[in-house]
Amino acid sequence: KDPADSKRRTCYALAWYEGKKDKKNKEMWCVDIIHVYSLNPEYVRSLPKTITKTTTTVNSDDTNTSITVNSDGTIIRYDRNTGNSIVYRPQDNKKASSIDVPIKNSGDFIQRFNDLRTEYIQVVQFAGKEQTFFANRIMPPVNKMLQLCREHSKLLKSNERNSCMGILDDMKQSARDKGIREMLNLAQTYLGGK
Repeated sequence: KDPADSKRRTCYALAWYEGKKDKKNKEMWCVDIIHVYSLNPEYVRSLPKTITKTTTTVNSDDTNTSITVNSDGTIIRYDRNTGNSIVYRPQDNKKASSIDVPIKNSGDFIQRFNDLRTEYIQVVQFAGKEQTFFANRIMPPVNKMLQLCREHSKLLKSNERNSCMGILDDMKQSARDKGIREMLNLAQTYLGGK
């Protein structure tokens, strides 16, 4: 409690997370420190309808990025140095997706594969260099693509299989996160019939 005012107190919240490696390739840990000075806090009895979380990072090239995540899934990445912002709304992908169409033939497979590829590209372009930070947004289309290849690749003809393998190669080149690359490798393995 504040000795000058018994009704007010100071609280600190610390959130640790793994940062990028430093110049000597050593692991770095970062911390968000939240300082609250207010009247005696009370428990939150109900959450607001909209919850927004914002974090700011300083990148290795000294750029400053602010990332805001809203409760509806919308993510806003704002570059404080350039003033540019990018908005990603995963809910927009669901409206035009073929995700509910059953896979009965190679045409259904290709349509679903392309929808998942489009979703993946949008998230990867949004994430930029911070793909590991946004892995929870990038992995869902990758996991669905993996499942698609595992369960339905037998529907594809040889030329369709080769085209999908080439597309997965391109996707791997844009993946900066090892986990994402490994899942795309596994999808290729399933496409190859193994």
